[in-house]
Amino acid sequence: MTGRLIPENAEEFFKTIEDWINEYFCNPAEITHIEICLEYINSTGSKYLFYLLHKIVNIRLRNDLKRFIIKWYYKEEDEGVLEKGKLFSSNLDVPFKFILIS
Repeated sequence: MTGRLIPENAEEFFKTIEDWINEYFCNPAEITHIEICLEYINSTGSKYLFYLLHKIVNIRLRNDLKRFIIKWYYKEEDEGVLEKGKLFSSNLDVPFKFILIS
Protein backbone atom coordinates (compact mmCIF):
# COMPACT_ATOMS: atom_id res chain seq x y z
CA MET A 1 0.00 0.00 0.00
CA THR A 2 1.54 3.28 -1.07
CA GLY A 3 0.54 6.92 -1.31
CA ARG A 4 -1.79 9.03 0.78
CA LEU A 5 -4.47 7.22 2.76
CA ILE A 6 -7.39 9.66 2.71
CA PRO A 7 -10.24 7.65 1.19
CA GLU A 8 -13.46 9.53 0.49
CA ASN A 9 -15.57 6.41 0.95
CA ALA A 10 -13.41 4.40 3.36
CA GLU A 11 -15.90 1.59 3.84
CA GLU A 12 -16.14 0.89 0.12
CA PHE A 13 -12.38 1.32 -0.43
CA PHE A 14 -11.39 -1.04 2.36
CA LYS A 15 -14.15 -3.56 1.59
CA THR A 16 -12.38 -4.37 -1.68
CA ILE A 17 -9.09 -4.90 0.17
CA GLU A 18 -10.78 -6.97 2.88
CA ASP A 19 -12.37 -9.22 0.25
CA TRP A 20 -8.95 -9.74 -1.34
CA ILE A 21 -7.42 -10.56 2.07
CA ASN A 22 -10.15 -13.12 2.78
CA GLU A 23 -9.53 -14.77 -0.58
CA TYR A 24 -5.73 -14.66 -0.27
CA PHE A 25 -5.67 -16.35 3.12
CA CYS A 26 -7.61 -19.33 1.78
CA ASN A 27 -4.32 -20.33 0.15
CA PRO A 28 -1.50 -18.03 1.31
CA ALA A 29 2.15 -18.12 0.25
CA GLU A 30 4.80 -19.60 2.56
CA ILE A 31 5.86 -16.08 3.47
CA THR A 32 3.39 -13.21 3.28
CA HIS A 33 4.89 -9.74 2.83
CA ILE A 34 2.91 -6.64 3.72
CA GLU A 35 4.52 -3.38 2.67
CA ILE A 36 3.11 -0.04 3.76
CA CYS A 37 4.61 3.17 2.42
CA LEU A 38 2.27 6.02 3.20
CA GLU A 39 3.10 9.70 3.21
CA TYR A 40 -0.11 10.60 5.04
CA ILE A 41 -2.87 8.75 6.88
CA ASN A 42 -6.04 10.49 8.01
CA SER A 43 -7.95 9.27 11.07
CA THR A 44 -10.50 7.27 9.07
CA GLY A 45 -7.79 5.64 6.97
CA SER A 46 -5.84 4.86 10.13
CA LYS A 47 -8.84 3.18 11.73
CA TYR A 48 -9.52 0.96 8.72
CA LEU A 49 -5.85 0.14 8.14
CA PHE A 50 -5.50 -0.96 11.75
CA TYR A 51 -8.63 -3.09 11.39
CA LEU A 52 -7.19 -4.84 8.31
CA LEU A 53 -3.81 -5.45 9.94
CA HIS A 54 -5.59 -6.81 13.02
CA LYS A 55 -7.60 -9.12 10.77
CA ILE A 56 -4.43 -10.36 9.05
CA VAL A 57 -2.72 -11.03 12.38
CA ASN A 58 -5.73 -12.97 13.66
CA ILE A 59 -6.08 -15.00 10.45
CA ARG A 60 -2.39 -15.82 10.67
CA LEU A 61 -2.66 -16.96 14.28
CA ARG A 62 -5.84 -18.93 13.68
CA ASN A 63 -4.40 -20.74 10.65
CA ASP A 64 -0.86 -21.10 12.06
CA LEU A 65 0.71 -19.62 8.95
CA LYS A 66 4.44 -20.06 8.70
CA ARG A 67 5.58 -16.44 8.37
CA PHE A 68 4.49 -12.97 7.60
CA ILE A 69 6.49 -9.77 7.47
CA ILE A 70 5.19 -6.23 7.78
CA LYS A 71 7.46 -3.54 6.38
CA TRP A 72 6.58 0.04 7.32
CA TYR A 73 8.36 2.66 5.21
CA TYR A 74 8.75 6.26 6.39
CA LYS A 75 10.65 9.42 5.51
CA GLU A 76 13.04 10.89 8.05
CA GLU A 77 11.10 14.16 8.28
CA ASP A 78 7.77 12.38 8.79
CA GLU A 79 7.75 11.36 12.43
CA GLY A 80 3.95 11.10 12.42
CA VAL A 81 3.92 8.19 9.98
CA LEU A 82 6.73 6.45 11.89
CA GLU A 83 4.91 6.91 15.20
CA LYS A 84 1.69 5.56 13.67
CA GLY A 85 3.56 2.43 12.56
CA LYS A 86 5.12 2.00 16.01
CA LEU A 87 1.69 2.36 17.61
CA PHE A 88 0.18 -0.23 15.26
CA SER A 89 3.08 -2.62 15.91
CA SER A 90 2.72 -2.21 19.66
CA ASN A 91 -1.07 -2.54 19.71
CA LEU A 92 -1.00 -5.62 17.46
CA ASP A 93 1.94 -7.09 19.39
CA VAL A 94 3.64 -7.82 16.07
CA PRO A 95 7.11 -6.61 15.13
CA PHE A 96 7.25 -4.38 12.08
CA LYS A 97 10.39 -3.75 10.05
CA PHE A 98 10.76 0.02 9.94
CA ILE A 99 12.54 1.17 6.81
CA LEU A 100 13.81 4.72 6.38
CA ILE A 101 13.33 6.16 2.87
CA SER A 102 15.95 8.73 1.92
